[in-house]
Amino acid sequence: RNSERVRMQYTVTRILAESATLSNGLPNLLRAICESLGWDMADLWLLNEQTRVMSCAEIWHRPSPEFAGFVEATWQSKFSVGEGLPGRVWQDKQPHWIPDVIQDSNFPRRPQAISAGLHGALAFPVVSDGKVKAVIEFFSQQTQSPDDDLLKVLVVIGDQIGQFMERKQAEAKILSFSEELKQKNCDLATALVEAQTATKAKSAFLATMS
Repeated sequence: RNSERVRMQYTVTRILAESATLSNGLPNLLRAICESLGWDMADLWLLNEQTRVMSCAEIWHRPSPEFAGFVEATWQSKFSVGEGLPGRVWQDKQPHWIPDVIQDSNFPRRPQAISAGLHGALAFPVVSDGKVKAVIEFFSQQTQSPDDDLLKVLVVIGDQIGQFMERKQAEAKILSFSEELKQKNCDLATALVEAQTATKAKSAFLATMS
């Protein structure tokens, strides 16, 4: 089991290293972790800083038509802090494990989970700059007893993804500043040419007047 989890962390590191953006790497990331765990479905919830709600940004699941209703409900759902599994993880900044979502009183997608035959669930935060920016969920069609060692590994993976987000945001800011500086230099060069042209025209005019 430990070797499998080490391989999972290595795979996550490789996928992030090969991804230009988080959205590019998400499908492979969710699939890799889900398959390593032997679970059936995974999704990622992103926090909208303006509206302060979380909405689903990506879903991966084992091919099966019985998941359709749960997938649709997941895409349509939005969670505020403390609401549902993503909201609880967001509120506590800690991973949560639900042995059976059918028995959980704070799981709004319970009817769709029943139809999909889903039971076990876990979720962990993606933290960037000390704040929860996203939550990743996993679901199993089997009831799952909490595994503290696994949660510790997933917290490390959440930190990896958070650092990746920070790095990409920093790169985007640098690129934006570089483009802005390039445009300012271009504008300055254009203004200089125009000034030189105006000076030459003025000199030519004065020469004709003398």
